[in-house]
Amino acid sequence: MKIIVLGPDYGNYQAASYQHEFMNSLKNIVSHYYHFNETGIFDLDFLLLKANFTPDFVFYNHGWLTDNILAKEITYSQVKGRWPKNVKHIIFLNKEYVLLKEKLFTIKKYRFDLIFSHLHNLEKKNKTDIKSIFLPLACNINKLSNLRYRKLSERKYDLYFSGILQNWDQRKSQSDLRKKIQNELFYCLYDFPILKKLKYWNLRIYWKPFYKNRIKNVISNWLHGKKLDQKNYFDTLTNSKCVLHTSSPIGIISTRVFEALGAGAIGLYSDSSNADVIFKNMVHFVSFSEIKDLIEKIYLIKSNSQSSKFQKIANKGREFVENNHTWNDRAQQFLNQLKKL
Repeated sequence: MKIIVLGPDYGNYQAASYQHEFMNSLKNIVSHYYHFNETGIFDLDFLLLKANFTPDFVFYNHGWLTDNILAKEITYSQVKGRWPKNVKHIIFLNKEYVLLKEKLFTIKKYRFDLIFSHLHNLEKKNKTDIKSIFLPLACNINKLSNLRYRKLSERKYDLYFSGILQNWDQRKSQSDLRKKIQNELFYCLYDFPILKKLKYWNLRIYWKPFYKNRIKNVISNWLHGKKLDQKNYFDTLTNSKCVLHTSSPIGIISTRVFEALGAGAIGLYSDSSNADVIFKNMVHFVSFSEIKDLIEKIYLIKSNSQSSKFQKIANKGREFVENNHTWNDRAQQFLNQLKKL
């Protein structure tokens, strides 16, 4: 299969790695692959000359349609010329909670052949006549190392959380549950956790919030340590008994869901996280309904970390991710859908 990718290069992208992980896995399993990431207006003949092949599919990646609400142009670049008739055009929607109406309008305007999305219920929001396919996020198992096999009883942290407390521009589509949990566990100054509350002094917690404001992040780095690089992030996951996750904007099933389970930890996910779309509660992960329920389950797992019940859940979650939810799995699922066109 021959694929040309159009859109940004995510190789050095610091905010997230899932776009690069997916494209890198795709590159490894197709016969011909070329990624053109220049912006502006470009000539199709020039592009095909650089690729040195005519593609079966043109894949407009996660960044082809902008998430910047202030951008003048919604598309990453523009192509001058006509593609051969038999070439199919595929696009990956990203961050469907931003400019979705405009993105779908553009997709319909340019008559794409297929839409992929990490949002499980995009079909309900898709107002075009173009089919959309749910392709979940995933985990790079190779980054976790064999530390993911260590028992819960051998892990340092009782609870792990890092991330944005609440997307600043998505308060209507994302709850403030993470803030409420932070306020329950810590004495806080504004939205900075300062000190763990005395009643939770016996819990070992890794807690690192991220902020939209640069100055806040500098203060957070001083109070809570710097943001972990990828290696230390995955190492810390594999050294945690429980990993907290709550709902993302509009219910996208986050990479954290897959990475926590792949790390062999107990995924402690809120019942609004949509983890149950893919995984089974009390088989692959443990859900909680409210803060009191969360706290009770943290202590239950801490005090029974050698219990076969929770260790079995951790093992099954890890095995299910290893066997079904890696980026190599996603790339193959993507190609299987293309073959149907």
